[in-house]
Amino acid sequence: MANTYSSLFYHLFFSTKDRKYFLKPDKENRIWDYLSGIARNIGATVAAIVSYIENQREHHSNLSFEDEYRRILSLHDIDEVDHRFLFG
Repeated sequence: MANTYSSLFYHLFFSTKDRKYFLKPDKENRIWDYLSGIARNIGATVAAIVSYIENQREHHSNLSFEDEYRRILSLHDIDEVDHRFLFG
């Protein structure tokens, strides 16, 4: 009997109400350290996660959260979404 291998990848979205800036720069590094510690404990590839996080500010200066979310929905062929309820 053949072995079966599966791997799940999750892309989590975090946001504040009305997309208001909430994290103060002095607290942000502590939060990323905490999250990377969790990732390390569950065996995630921490270097890839850190690299991804570090590029988010630049990435989102070129593409809004809403545009990226719509792109990801489209990429995964999710078309039965009422966009009136996505972003308030």
